[in-house]
Amino acid sequence: MSKIVYPRTCSVSGEGVYEGYLCHDGTIFKYEKDLVKWIRKSLSCTEDLTLSDEFILKESYDNEEYCWTEWFDDDIQDDVNDIEVIEPIEIDNDSNNNIIIFMYYANNFDHNWIDIVWSDNSHMHEHLTSKWNALNSTSHVGGTMNFFKLFMQLDGKNRNKLCNWISANYKG
Repeated sequence: MSKIVYPRTCSVSGEGVYEGYLCHDGTIFKYEKDLVKWIRKSLSCTEDLTLSDEFILKESYDNEEYCWTEWFDDDIQDDVNDIEVIEPIEIDNDSNNNIIIFMYYANNFDHNWIDIVWSDNSHMHEHLTSKWNALNSTSHVGGTMNFFKLFMQLDGKNRNKLCNWISANYKG
């Protein structure tokens, strides 16, 4: 069985995307309506409900809080200047599939990935959340690099737990 893999995943819908809204915190949206909700919630625009969606979109864009972008993958498209429609790649279930899926997840992880994966172990959940928060507050490299750093800090049992969860649940 093969699986379609997209270069990014919408943070709200979970749908794969080739283009969409990228926010300053790494959140990705496929749909403008979800971006508007994020702006109103994250940027404290809820106090003034008279502000139109168009106004807050323009203000947020002008303040570089988000941008519209396209993502490409060398395996998906050989020449990024080619204007042909990009077709999803198909990955065969071979020994490299789990590595590829892991890498896509590391670049598109859910904002609450620790909550999801360690929902059955409150002690480990709290411990990893504390480590994750510390990495994000002291590191300037961003989410994906911090994901890799935390992964490398996990013991073998928890690395396997995360890898098994990604293999079973991540749909790209």
